[in-house]
Amino acid sequence: MEAMEFLKLFKRICNGEECNEKCPFDDDKQGCSFHTDNAETIMKKVINWSKTHPVVTEK
Repeated sequence: MEAMEFLKLFKRICNGEECNEKCPFDDDKQGCSFHTDNAETIMKKVINWSKTHPVVTEK
């Protein structure tokens, strides 16, 4: 995955708003796990999230 593609996917997840139940980085006990996860874990979470939350386009 290229860096630009990853950043676009990440921006869909984290837009600076409060985390919601769909956020892969939302940890009920610790808050946002983005700052404590390693790079590989972050990448996996973003990829898995994007597979289950595709972009919805109007027809």
